[in-house]
Amino acid sequence: MLAYRATRALILGVMAMGAAAWLLSLPAVVVGLACGVGPALLIPRSRTLRAPIILTLALAYLGGARVMHMGLIAGAALPLCAVAIAMKPYRLRRMVAFMNPWNDPQGSGFQIIQSFLALGSGGWLGRGLGESKQKLFYLPEAHTDFIFAIIGEEFGIAGAAVLVALFTLLIWRGLRTGLRAPEAFGSYLALGLTVMLATQTIVNLGVVTGSLPTKGLPLPFISFGGSALTMTLFSAGVLLNISQHTGNS
Repeated sequence: MLAYRATRALILGVMAMGAAAWLLSLPAVVVGLACGVGPALLIPRSRTLRAPIILTLALAYLGGARVMHMGLIAGAALPLCAVAIAMKPYRLRRMVAFMNPWNDPQGSGFQIIQSFLALGSGGWLGRGLGESKQKLFYLPEAHTDFIFAIIGEEFGIAGAAVLVALFTLLIWRGLRTGLRAPEAFGSYLALGLTVMLATQTIVNLGVVTGSLPTKGLPLPFISFGGSALTMTLFSAGVLLNISQHTGNS
């Protein structure tokens, strides 16, 4: 466990330094592979690196990176992603379950099928607060990664749509704050925090609805957890502080 954490911390540091070097106009392909997908292959379970990689590329683009360079990195990353999936059997099983979870309803496709059942049984207005059936040991991780499925079951399509609208409003306000910040540091900080929140939200909703392969990213502000919720609240506080200065610029 200590070796895993040390390796992850080292790679995240390399990614941060690579992003800084990229903004200083070093070769985009070399830096992108060094600070992104390549080191991610060194971690056995690299699910937590998805958001930092997206954040790094988004900030590089906002900092002036060329679209051509972004396309080159995406093209170079595809074969590495294929190798990473082939290296670990559980990753391949996740991809197969994503394509057709009904091929293995009692194994790799069990969780997403239970999520479908929760969302489908909610109907338009849901079963009611606290009346979920899937959270009674049917849907794994119902209180963390798949909490949105329980919200859809208890509050229906209407409640889920309201939650998505609130997240959309939060992301829009965060981007607006970053674009109107009076200085570059505050602008990049606000945009980075907003991109991180948006990435976690989109990936979580995509996983719960079957639009993305299963990955363990919490839903900001909603999923149960200590460290994730603490950092989300910290990010929201920083965004609020930056937004107070946008009107004075």
